[in-house]
Amino acid sequence: MKRFLMRAPAWTYTIIVTGVIIYLTLFPHPLPDNDIRWWEHSDKLVHALMFGGFVGAFTYDSIRNNGMQLLPVRKVLIIGIVATLFGGAIEVIQEMMKIGRTGDLYDLLADFVGILFFSLVSQWIVKRWFIPKS
Repeated sequence: MKRFLMRAPAWTYTIIVTGVIIYLTLFPHPLPDNDIRWWEHSDKLVHALMFGGFVGAFTYDSIRNNGMQLLPVRKVLIIGIVATLFGGAIEVIQEMMKIGRTGDLYDLLADFVGILFFSLVSQWIVKRWFIPKS
């Protein structure tokens, strides 16, 4: 499995996750209706996981692009800033599109929580499961 993941072209995972986030957040009804009963504000957990996944994919692709070397703190901060700006742009676009989706400051806060958490653990996960031990 690791070999398969390593063979993908550069930035593949970041592009895929970005596309999924755009689809889920900017299309009027991205998922079919179902009978699942979610709790109030469960979408905030989804936002945290989506943007955490974005940070995870971006981190993994950055490490692959860096010769499988862990990233310096500066690059991790840049990834977090890019992810936060992406989340903010999504919220602004949702508000501007008038398609039944609205920009929400709490969604952005949830995005940031996922970004922060995954910024802290993504390199550890990549190191633990994807970088060969010497």
